[in-house]
Amino acid sequence: MKAGPKRAQINKHVLEILLSRNKTSLRREAQRGADNISLPRSGAPQKLTEDQRDQTYDTVTTNPHVAMRDLLDFVDNVIQLHPLRCLLREMNKKKWRG
Repeated sequence: MKAGPKRAQINKHVLEILLSRNKTSLRREAQRGADNISLPRSGAPQKLTEDQRDQTYDTVTTNPHVAMRDLLDFVDNVIQLHPLRCLLREMNKKKWRG
């Protein structure tokens, strides 16, 4: 049985919190458990490993004129062109067209 306060008790004391928000907060607290462990984020895991990201960064830093096709081959075509461009934008790296 839960040891924390119930929804009705909380809503009596704090009127400005919506009931739906209160329900969601209590449900998430129950999911996290007593240790308040963070849950993993929803969504697919990243396709590039940290090593591949580091190698891509080093490659673009040393040779900004490398072709996108070569970068995709370098990471074994795990990702496509658009995610590679997003990755480079995230790294604040300018890559010359080629």
